[in-house]
Amino acid sequence: MSFNIPSPSFSQVFQNSFPFYVPKYQRGYAWEREEVDDFIKDIRALITSTPAETHFMGGLVHVSLPAANVVSRNHEIVDGQQRMVTFSLAILAILNGLGQISESSISPDTKNLCTVHAEQIREAFLEYRDIVGGQRVTLPKLTLSHTDNSFFRELMNGKAPVPTRESHTLIRAAYTLIENELVVPLLSAGLSEEDALQRLLGLYRTLSERCVVIHIVSRDRPEAYRLFSVLNDRGRSLSAGDLLRARTLEILEGDASAQDTVEAFWDDILDVNADKTEKYLRTFFPSLTGSRAPSKDLYGTFKKEFLTEEANLEERTVALVTSLAHDKTSFSSIIDGEWPFEPGNSDATNWDKDRLHRLVNILRHEAAHPLLLSAVYLGERKFSEVVHLIEKFAFRYITICGAHPSPVYAPYNEEALRMRSEGSAYSIASLQARLATLINARASDTNFIELLHAKLQYSDSSSNNRIIRHFLSTIESYKRSVDRGDARITANKMTVFDVMATTIEHIYSRNTQASLQNPELEVFKNALANLTLMAANDNSILGSPPFPVKKLEYFKSEVGLTRDLNNYADWTLMQLEDRVEVLNDLALKVFGL
Repeated sequence: MSFNIPSPSFSQVFQNSFPFYVPKYQRGYAWEREEVDDFIKDIRALITSTPAETHFMGGLVHVSLPAANVVSRNHEIVDGQQRMVTFSLAILAILNGLGQISESSISPDTKNLCTVHAEQIREAFLEYRDIVGGQRVTLPKLTLSHTDNSFFRELMNGKAPVPTRESHTLIRAAYTLIENELVVPLLSAGLSEEDALQRLLGLYRTLSERCVVIHIVSRDRPEAYRLFSVLNDRGRSLSAGDLLRARTLEILEGDASAQDTVEAFWDDILDVNADKTEKYLRTFFPSLTGSRAPSKDLYGTFKKEFLTEEANLEERTVALVTSLAHDKTSFSSIIDGEWPFEPGNSDATNWDKDRLHRLVNILRHEAAHPLLLSAVYLGERKFSEVVHLIEKFAFRYITICGAHPSPVYAPYNEEALRMRSEGSAYSIASLQARLATLINARASDTNFIELLHAKLQYSDSSSNNRIIRHFLSTIESYKRSVDRGDARITANKMTVFDVMATTIEHIYSRNTQASLQNPELEVFKNALANLTLMAANDNSILGSPPFPVKKLEYFKSEVGLTRDLNNYADWTLMQLEDRVEVLNDLALKVFGL
């Protein structure tokens, strides 16, 4: 293989090697504020350099290919998309600056100069004429990927397109930043229109003539794929998702239909920022393999696991990406604590759905995400059962007993694999037994009760108080079943407690008047047994009266834990200790596996 490696200016690249297009395997526009800021700083440094210098802007790697139905050759962008798009946005900002000068000028000569220069710049960098089907037509010099091109074209044609994905937002942000930092100062510096025009044309010459690149051109497409896998864009490393997209589309190079299908799937999978895509891939991998994803080289791990063996490679590649695209919807719901099933004929109650919200957003138990992703394949009813089981386990094992999550990965991931393979035939008893073993080893009844009262002390910490509200509202849901003495306790799913809308009530008031203080209770006023739940309005209206006054209001409460306080004649250390036993009994029955 041989390469021609000159170091041309951007002007020479755009005028000698067009048209350029971004192939299917490439990611969308990805430069963020940091990279665009660096681009702007480079241009500013060039403008002020004396004598005039050139500046190396990085590398461009293209593969030159025959073009169907046209005279010229196509240049497929292997590496350098980010630079070329950003440069084009800078050219657009200059064109719009020329338009503003022309529009505000009353001089025919100035208007004519702006028009002539704009036409020359547009022909040099944005458009070209070619023969298509026997007709001469105007075509863009740079065509982006399917997901970005329509937005990019509308922007380059002076419209104001609405972003519909992350890459669109980044394109618009890059243009706005370049315009505000490089062009607007030239038009608002109090210069004459002639001076403003000359400054703007000076900026154009700096961009087009003094920004140079290493330009690698190959006619070997397979080598281009390999180059793409190892080259990065100016500090914005290629993500595992970008590399997987490239690899899977490379595998399907000989099957245009399958490649188009997989390309569309990747457009959807990568329609979020790189961090969220990485999180999804790290959730998907153990869900599908039963093994935890490594901390490094996620792409290499996926490639080794799924994309190396030659037997039925194309078929397995399509199956992998199809599964990734299918599961992304469930993942997006799960990580937000939203129910991952359609709302139609649902087998789940609002109470069931709230448990997922609590597991994800209150207990924040991310280790369970792969398991939950697989549990979707069990159907809605069993998914609910898995959520309830994991919620109880996570609260007891991690939130209260503080056990390290490392031991849970193996049972979670291995059971996730079984869920996928067995589907609705899967028995949750297997998962339950494995988690019960961990409970017995690290979160025994004694440890759980001791740490429950030690950790759930009222404080000024909103996160800790949120956990207290979660605990009290959860045992409240099961209290009726416990009071009945049911052999198998069940939740009352008719009432859903909004953890954020309930408040913690101090039975012995937190701000008891000095004349009414009980020294024995003062030290326990923030203890769990001295706390109950009330609606926010009821709590603020009640204030801090003595217990005999409070109990009359407690009796009206819809919360059984609060209503039962009316059974006490007074609130002393004896009653508080009695309530400790009540809470302990409920906690062990509700949070036992």
